[in-house]
Amino acid sequence: LQKIIRKFVKHNKPLWYQSWLNFDYQDKVLKWHNHIECDYHGYISIRPHNTETQFENYTIKNKVGNIYIGDPYLKHRVNVIKPFSTPRITLGFDIISEKSIKSLYKKYGKININTAYIPIYEINR
Repeated sequence: LQKIIRKFVKHNKPLWYQSWLNFDYQDKVLKWHNHIECDYHGYISIRPHNTETQFENYTIKNKVGNIYIGDPYLKHRVNVIKPFSTPRITLGFDIISEKSIKSLYKKYGKININTAYIPIYEINR
């Protein structure tokens, strides 16, 4: 994932990411939301079932192994195309730059922000 992120952003400046597992049943899939306090947002489809991710201006058909990285400000939600009985699983992640993390420290203080960000190493490591 780190190599893919580096390829996407096209620079070796300091970056960090945090990730989480979305484990949702069909009646609890993600509603409209965005990720406004990061520079990029993405997800990896692990077991997406027959779902799509609808953004404000486009829709992505979710398929196993697909990776999406894009604008964190775009509101998006999950639409169920065909009912399923086992949980839908995706790995969500947010990417943040040094400039943005300094802005969050200034806004919230170092104690009140999420400290789960992991460094993204340079692509040639």
